[in-house]
Amino acid sequence: MNTKAIIFLLLCLFSIDTVTSQTLDRTGDGYFYWGYNRAFYSASDITFTGEGYDFSVDRVLAFDKPTPYNSSIYFNPAKLTIPQFNFRLGYYINSKTSLSFGWEHMKYVVDDFQVVNINGTIEGSASPSFAANYNEESITLHPSNFLHFEHTDGLNYVRFNIDHHHELKSLWKDRIQLSYVLGAGTGLMMPQTDITLFGERTNNNTKTYIQGFALSSNYGLKIDLFKHFYIQMIAHNGYINMPAIRTRGDNADRASQEIWFMEYIGVFGAYFPIKKKEALK
Repeated sequence: MNTKAIIFLLLCLFSIDTVTSQTLDRTGDGYFYWGYNRAFYSASDITFTGEGYDFSVDRVLAFDKPTPYNSSIYFNPAKLTIPQFNFRLGYYINSKTSLSFGWEHMKYVVDDFQVVNINGTIEGSASPSFAANYNEESITLHPSNFLHFEHTDGLNYVRFNIDHHHELKSLWKDRIQLSYVLGAGTGLMMPQTDITLFGERTNNNTKTYIQGFALSSNYGLKIDLFKHFYIQMIAHNGYINMPAIRTRGDNADRASQEIWFMEYIGVFGAYFPIKKKEALK
């Protein structure tokens, strides 16, 4: 968690006792949101195994790949899933607690031409050019003849979450309400990986498989608008473990990696009733 995130969270917590909550009781209400994200990743060791090779490249740097703003993409229902997006459906089990299920569509691209350490074995049958036994040796990640690696059809995190909601301030005759939200979640990783290894490219974008899991936490500020809509800014961070990344379709070739991530999300959402309030009394 970076310094700005810590300061943000402390400001929220110190604000708890300075207001009187007037939040509409949302017990029994459902909600959804849609939004977009920027993601940041820790360095990661990536291991590749297959016929004739078993090696790892260490402390690999990667970045996200946001789609440049274009109204024909971001406001076109047929293309909404092209950018890095976030979708969630939830339900309030009481006035301050909600359960939700959603899809984090991040993107992850290894930085080409970086120099990293390599360990392991590459046999001549896999690549005559790189055949060797490696022990902490330096190698350049050349995208055309050695390695290019990305999850750009989605570093997809299908996440179940539990959130705590607390109002900080009610404004304009309760038409606008400012709240903070704290939560935790876990779920499955289902990336679609585009890889070039030893000059051979495979884009695994036709099928989706479970390839690992993640644990995460989130915190943010939410502004309710006229009791039916809201906007929310969310900081989301966590740990991803993917031991079975498919690299060459249905073959036995695999990659594995662990990543720490930080994601900043902006969303627009709406509430909708599921249970009548009278039935809850």
